[in-house]
Amino acid sequence: MNPLDPRVDRGAASAIQRDQPEVPPADPTPEERAAADAVLARYPEFRRDQLLPLLHEVHARTGWFSLELTRYLSQCLGVPFADLYGVISFYALFKTVPSGKTVLRVCNGLPCYLHGAYDLGLRVQEMLGVGPGEPTPDGRLSWEWFPCLGQCDYAPAMLAGEDEIRSVTPEVLEKIVSGGTHATSDR
Repeated sequence: MNPLDPRVDRGAASAIQRDQPEVPPADPTPEERAAADAVLARYPEFRRDQLLPLLHEVHARTGWFSLELTRYLSQCLGVPFADLYGVISFYALFKTVPSGKTVLRVCNGLPCYLHGAYDLGLRVQEMLGVGPGEPTPDGRLSWEWFPCLGQCDYAPAMLAGEDEIRSVTPEVLEKIVSGGTHATSDR
């Protein structure tokens, strides 16, 4: 058998990468560092099973995960950067780019789509004047398409921040965008 054949087990030593460059210390903004440190203080003996709650708390305080904040958390927690970034980028509710203070998430699942979610998304875009994933100039709102919200019986549905909005009508959408209540529409 050829020694370069990938089926040949060359032992664990061959899997070690040597002479790798040193990763520079993370340099998050002072606000990001303060937010992360406040959350990290609540986890003095961090365990890997606490990762998601910790990330939710940091995200709630910062609104998004910059690369520097992610590197800082990686170094403080002792979790490899690739693992941490993989978790952050996997979950749709974690942001890796700045977004509005409140994110409107329009469901684009099939039942919602069939009940007008596409037109609802176009209406949100028209009202906010920004495309999906972009914050409004004042930073108050942004919007995005979102996979199924599990509200198929109440299509079209959306999230305003963490609030579920069912059976969204143009009137309900107008209240949400204008900063009113997140009332649930009853059709």
